[in-house]
This record gives sequence, C-alpha cells and structure tokens, in this order.
Amino acid sequence: MVKIIREHKDLAIIPALKNDEDIPIEASLSLVKSLNAEGETLEPQQETALACLFHLLLCAGREVILHNNDLRNQWPIVPAATFHVDTKLPVGAGAGSSAAFSVCLAAASLHLIHALSDEDKTWGFGEFSQDQLQQIRRLANSGERLMHGRPSGVDSAICTFGGLVRFKSGQVDTMGQIPLRVLLVDSGVARQTKAMVAITGERLKRHPQVMSSILDAMDKVCLRAIDLLKTYANNPEDVEVYQNLEDLMDINQGLLWSLGVSHPALDEIISLGRRVAGLHGKLTGAGGGGLAILLLPAGREDSEKQIDTLTKLKVSLAESGYLSEEVWLGGIGVKMQVS
Repeated sequence: MVKIIREHKDLAIIPALKNDEDIPIEASLSLVKSLNAEGETLEPQQETALACLFHLLLCAGREVILHNNDLRNQWPIVPAATFHVDTKLPVGAGAGSSAAFSVCLAAASLHLIHALSDEDKTWGFGEFSQDQLQQIRRLANSGERLMHGRPSGVDSAICTFGGLVRFKSGQVDTMGQIPLRVLLVDSGVARQTKAMVAITGERLKRHPQVMSSILDAMDKVCLRAIDLLKTYANNPEDVEVYQNLEDLMDINQGLLWSLGVSHPALDEIISLGRRVAGLHGKLTGAGGGGLAILLLPAGREDSEKQIDTLTKLKVSLAESGYLSEEVWLGGIGVKMQVS
C-alpha cells in the first residue's frame, strides 16, 4: 500500500514496501480513481497518463532512496509542479508515443527526486551517463508496463539511447546513430495489435509450414538489413546499398501482407508512394492500421526535382486523407535541457 499525504501544496510520498518489492501499479491507478472521486473529469487517455506520472515519481523516489543509506525512511517531499508534455507524434498509431512519454517522464522524475533528496542536484545535467540512461530505461519500462501490460522494451530502449536498435528474444542491442530519412504517413486507421496477433496466430495454426517459412524469411530480411545499415553508416553515399535497402522494404511489406497484418489504407499509401514518387515503403508497428514509412532517397533531399516530386506525393496523400511528415530516423535519445 502506498499512502499519499497532502501537506499544503506539497505531496509527501510514503511507501509501505519491503526493499525488494516493486511499487505496485495499482497504487498509482488508485490515485487517479481518487481524483475522479473528488470531482475531476478525466478521459481514459488522461487517466492512463496521470497514473503513469504518479507511478514514475513513486518508482524514482524508491530508486534513489534504496541506493542511498542516508535517505532510508526519509522520502522527499515532492513540491507542486507542472509537467508540460508536447509531441508531434500521433498517439495510438504505433509511433512509440507512449514510450517517448514514459522516457521523458522517467528522466524528469529522476532528476526531480535526486535534486530534492540532496543526493545529486546536478543529476542529468549535460549528457546522461550510460548508468543514468540505463536507470531511465528501467524506469520507463515500468511506465510502459502500466500502459501496455507486457511491452517488449524495444520502444523505450530506442527513445532512451537513440539511434537504431536490434531486438530479438527480449535482447536489445544498440547500433548507434544511422540517419535515415523517411516520409511518415498516418493511415488514420486505429492500429489493432491484438487483432493482428490473433490473425497471424490463426494462420500459423492452419498453415504451420508455410507461415514458419514466411517468418523465417522475415528474420533473414532483418539480418540482411542490419548488414546493409552498418555498411551505409560507413558510406552513406553508396547508392547500391540504398537500393538494396529499398528492395528489402518491398520484400518485408510483401511478407507482412502475407501474414495478414496490412490494411487497404496502408496498401494505398505504399502504392501512392511508388506510383507518384518511386518510393519504397512498408507498414510500421503492429499493422492493421497505424503508420506507414516511405524510404526517401539518400543524398538528394535538397535537389529541386526531389522537392517537387515529394511535394506532389504529399498533395496526393493529403487528397486521399493521409497526413504525412518528413522525419529523420536514428537520431539522439533522451536529453535534458535546463533553462
């Protein structure tokens, strides 16, 4: 049980937990329910976001105190504070918005608790150390569990460390920053993760040998892409490498379509990209809706022809009801700026 005691405008957090116990998610959810009981009107997404904030503050406090014997049984008073969150990411579309949210709140919560506990008032200033990044990632994963139940951990790893990551069987390996420019297109169709998993599972039961071959081919596509990306990182002007990546985008999308996880809107987006601008693309995320990415040509982003072609594509997508935005993948991870 976690008790919350209001003291003027401050919030005292008092845990009744053993050192080896995790703070239960239910404690944060109960706080949100108590707010609703006091007359606050919250939408479901707001409830989840607020519960995540409460949970991360509680976990951050526990993390700091358990690593400092001088602070045992002396939880800090958390002053009234405003957390302002802004994003360009579409929410609920498979773009990793919940992971980005959790990572940012985890970093802010850890900085706040460290400063209030007098353990390290400069925690997180400048660039985060590897130990601090690991701490942020662990905390963010806890927030992701509150929102999703059993997240893979890959989204929070990307948001924490930046760059590209390789994920297999729960193991996350960072590959560093390998900049790729894509057009991110929102299908406007809500993604259906559970439904897509069910469809794939059902096809696997009906056609085990065929589906196993498809999944094995997808694994080989991924391994080939990793090799190409490493080569591309050393020589981003290598046109042949980029063309091979475009081939793999087409192959991967075909395999995903065969699994049954695409959607007519995603198919139309990819078709428009090919027909109007000669781009290669695939769905991203769980499928069944959500987002598609179209790989933009390397090294020609400033050419007049490329700009005109891309403008035409964006207009065609907008006329079909699809919002799009150019983004760079493989950027930096979490960073704290203090004004």
